Amino acid sequence: MGDGAHTQDHDPHASVPRSPLFLPALAFAVGSVVGGAFPLSLPALGLILGCGSAGWLLLGTGRIGWPASWLRRFSTALFLLLCLAGAMFHARLPLACPPPDDLRVLPKGKFLNPQWEGRIAAAPDFTPSPRKSDAALSLGRSHFPFAVTRWRESPYAAWRPASGLVDVTLEGTPNRWNSGETVRLSGPLEPPAPPSGPGVFDSRSYLAAQEIHFRLRLPDSSALFVRESKGLESAALGEKTRAWSVAQLQKGIEDDPAVGAILSGMMLGQKETVSPWVLSEFRTTGTYHLFAVSGGNLVLLAGLLIGVLRFGGLISWRWGWMAIPLLYLYVVTTGNQASIIRAFLAAVALFVAWRIGRPVSPLNFWSLTLLGLLALRPAAALDLGFQLSFAIVLALILFAAPLDRLLRRPFALDPFIPLRYATPWQQGREHVNRTVCALLAASLVAWLGVAGLELFDFHQLCLVSVPANFIAVPLGGLIFTVGFLTLLLAPISSWLGILLNNANWLFVKALLAWVSFMAHLPHASHYVAPLGSEPQTRIILTRSGYGTAALIQSGGKTYLLNPGNEKGYFSGLDPVRKYYGINRLDGLFLTQWTAPQGAVLPRLPELFANAPAVYAPPLPPTRRKAPEWIAVLRDYRPSSLLTYGDTLDLGGGLKVTALSPMEDSPGRTASDLGLVLLFDHDGSRLLYAGGIGIGMERDLLAKAGEHQDSFKASVLVQSRKEKDFTLDPEWLAAIAPNDVILISATGREATALEVAPPLRSWNRTDANTGSGTVIVTLPGRGRPAEVREWKAPER
Repeated sequence: MGDGAHTQDHDPHASVPRSPLFLPALAFAVGSVVGGAFPLSLPALGLILGCGSAGWLLLGTGRIGWPASWLRRFSTALFLLLCLAGAMFHARLPLACPPPDDLRVLPKGKFLNPQWEGRIAAAPDFTPSPRKSDAALSLGRSHFPFAVTRWRESPYAAWRPASGLVDVTLEGTPNRWNSGETVRLSGPLEPPAPPSGPGVFDSRSYLAAQEIHFRLRLPDSSALFVRESKGLESAALGEKTRAWSVAQLQKGIEDDPAVGAILSGMMLGQKETVSPWVLSEFRTTGTYHLFAVSGGNLVLLAGLLIGVLRFGGLISWRWGWMAIPLLYLYVVTTGNQASIIRAFLAAVALFVAWRIGRPVSPLNFWSLTLLGLLALRPAAALDLGFQLSFAIVLALILFAAPLDRLLRRPFALDPFIPLRYATPWQQGREHVNRTVCALLAASLVAWLGVAGLELFDFHQLCLVSVPANFIAVPLGGLIFTVGFLTLLLAPISSWLGILLNNANWLFVKALLAWVSFMAHLPHASHYVAPLGSEPQTRIILTRSGYGTAALIQSGGKTYLLNPGNEKGYFSGLDPVRKYYGINRLDGLFLTQWTAPQGAVLPRLPELFANAPAVYAPPLPPTRRKAPEWIAVLRDYRPSSLLTYGDTLDLGGGLKVTALSPMEDSPGRTASDLGLVLLFDHDGSRLLYAGGIGIGMERDLLAKAGEHQDSFKASVLVQSRKEKDFTLDPEWLAAIAPNDVILISATGREATALEVAPPLRSWNRTDANTGSGTVIVTLPGRGRPAEVREWKAPER
């Protein structure tokens, strides 16, 4: 029988496909979220399931004398409630009753110095060190999930069974181990650290959604011992293919590694080498999904492969399954990420349905994939990436086509004129109308589909997402298609691969220019403060990577104190700023001239409402630093250099007075030449002393003479870099603080903030305790400042 006859007999679009799995899948997803997030009672859930199942079976017998329509509706509602309760029970069971060999129930010896044996669950990721000295030695950090199979408390103890996943970080040179290999590790487990501040990435919750509850940090490769074992064939193939793909994507554009990093990020999901400023612009414009290896990539790849099949004269429904091996190769090449596995399973189901002639229902495929993944791993329901992925796809399935038809209607061709009989101009207009409306509908629906989650989880409302994606999505699809053609043709002709890479270089530059333009528009992304957050005079202190950064709020204005270095800015200060809904800044305080802050300052002017003024101490008496800082501050207004006695009105009744540097300050260290600032809001005071030493403390007291009462403040903020955290008793007596916020730093990295009572031993023993964020409220009217350490919610 010919293909044409078979196509007519088994047309998958001959009838309207139904979606019977949609409501059960939705109920199961809600139950998984509730069961994983709340401590529910397993016996109570079991009782509900038992009684509900009995009632549902009784309804099915038809012995109840209700009308058939009532029975059908009540039976459906009861079935959905059973799906909800069953999902809650399914999600809660592994949390409340873990197996006896689970890592969570092992004895306390796991926190000492035990040995662990298991296999590498995914390909290790290597991140080069940002330090030039380390980069020259190829030093950095390897990271991979580790599936434990057995453990022992010491090298001489007997092995015992164990199960669970561990997040492993290995400091040193890049390793050559593959996914699936059996390795042996030595070291204590530690629970993942909670976020250091509000809005900061919560790695603890992210790992818990991956069913990872412990971390293991190894100082160097000598702490890891490899046992002879062959890795999984597919994993080894994926790692080799990934290394080969990265090399092919960078051929011909080696002189621009930034573009090569973006190509690797978009094609393979490797974002480690992409600039954080570039990633920040993509987040601001709502186009960050272009770096997520997910269903969009697989759809483009499957479409390209089906196009090749059709070009060869093969019918897609019959021969589409031939694309499955190449799709699987792409899955293992990207490291078997959860998002791409979801899309792959849906694609396989689609090809199978095509082959056997079943009706194709996108909503049913969505429901089947959701049910299957939550049945295998219920903790994934709490993963934000999982939620965003399914929310976007559901919104597109339900609303993209109706909105597309609505947008096309005013400009559509007369329905009584077949397109092939229209004039060339009418045909061209109709094609443009369909393309523009389809892109606009998809962008708008995708934005609306995730707007609620973004507002709830990120406090962000992206106002330019629709126009940004209108251009960025087609460009991203073009970049991916050209990149895949590069990989497809590279084994045949290297010069064709180089030619395509140069074309892709141009497309990437166009994408970066467009995203940067949209990100720098006024109010491109609006951040919203949490509900119930009232405006007040407060100082939010957080780690900056170099000392302490602070956001000073008063009278509707916000000032930034010390942006810190690049790493500290993105991991501490910027998330806190966004969490509290701070969209514009009114001024900048630099308490001291430090080189790490010079990398952040040129990027900040767009956050300021007007041309920002810089309040800083005089430049150090070294000529070589002055030209560098003049170049860094070229986008700022002329700096206001503060010295002893200068006072500024910050608005809302908050005033700040500079108590240092003095004109005749000896300046023993660079920190001694920094600003010491006294913030006063109607008698509520905070003294920021930076990193001045004991000698400078005594010089300031001597300068004040009999007027040492001017130093009195209810809160003192100060840091030390030495291990012996000692404050001068006379200095403490002059300030008389109720609370002291200690800033512990190792070298140039701030590690923790700790609120301590003033009458304690000032010998610092543990640099890693304390919070990452402290909120100091200045209520005024002579009342003392209120200090609150931000603590992450308990899990």
